[in-house]
Amino acid sequence: MNPTLRFCFLATLVSACGSSPPPGMTSLSSSSSAEQGRSGGGEGMLVCDIPLLPVDEATRLYLIRGLERDRVYESHRPGFMRQWIPIGRRAGGDLWGGLVAMFETTAGAEAYSSWLDNVYDLDGIKFWDRPFFQLGHECHVWEVLAGEDRPSTDATQAMLRIERFPVAGVDPRAQLRDWFKQVEVESHRRGNTSVKLLYSEAQQMASLVYFGGVPRSQRDPGTIPPISGPPPLGQGSSYDWSAWTVTVWFPFETGDHGRAALWPTPGFEAWAGDGICEPSRHETVHTTTDCLATCGNGTQDPGEDDDNCPADVDQYP
Repeated sequence: MNPTLRFCFLATLVSACGSSPPPGMTSLSSSSSAEQGRSGGGEGMLVCDIPLLPVDEATRLYLIRGLERDRVYESHRPGFMRQWIPIGRRAGGDLWGGLVAMFETTAGAEAYSSWLDNVYDLDGIKFWDRPFFQLGHECHVWEVLAGEDRPSTDATQAMLRIERFPVAGVDPRAQLRDWFKQVEVESHRRGNTSVKLLYSEAQQMASLVYFGGVPRSQRDPGTIPPISGPPPLGQGSSYDWSAWTVTVWFPFETGDHGRAALWPTPGFEAWAGDGICEPSRHETVHTTTDCLATCGNGTQDPGEDDDNCPADVDQYP
């Protein structure tokens, strides 16, 4: 490995250098599973760091309802594959949120970032002007170089960790991919459920995003998730943040009849009676007062708006 490439792997893995990914963990580049073709292995990711104000009860409920509505419009963007919304504390106790979105191409991720910056609003409020966001968010578009993945479930992606570190040298993409073989081995040894390697040529930075599971009874958004415990997978990381996954989104389908969002973290969950009809959660006029009889048919009918039935109100075609 080129000594000028400023990244290295955990010393404990020296004996594992050059190892192949463990059995059962499939590289995205060679996967043929249906979900990875649709909801994994994207070529571009948008990752945003978002400083948050303290979340009281009113803010928590407002946040959940806002996320329900956001999902419809954000997951409908061209090339969207999956999105994770994490929340957690940094060193010092400050509360931060995140946005980790996977797209079919880096161009799609770039377009999504621009759309959030310049176009998207909810109730007349621009996305980054929302009252629970503090100033100082930061977003980056990344190229996905490699990754292992498993279908997103409540059990497998309850928490995540993001590392970033500088890289330099000749052909860093090839060297990062070669190094990543060792990362997969160590990540699997730790019990992580998936890990992705990202790269930004413009920033001369690389990033690891990896996920883990823990029993629901052990998930507490007021605590630091266990995935933060081991040393970073990439030594010399300039950024290292662990968080609980609030929700995971999948591509929107007309009338909201696609896969329902996941809500892995207790206390941050959509509920029947929250005023927003979500057909993907099997909500209908027969199961909840949230729904009108027509919600979910893909057409905006009388009485439907982007609050009570965002599934049928296509604000951003």
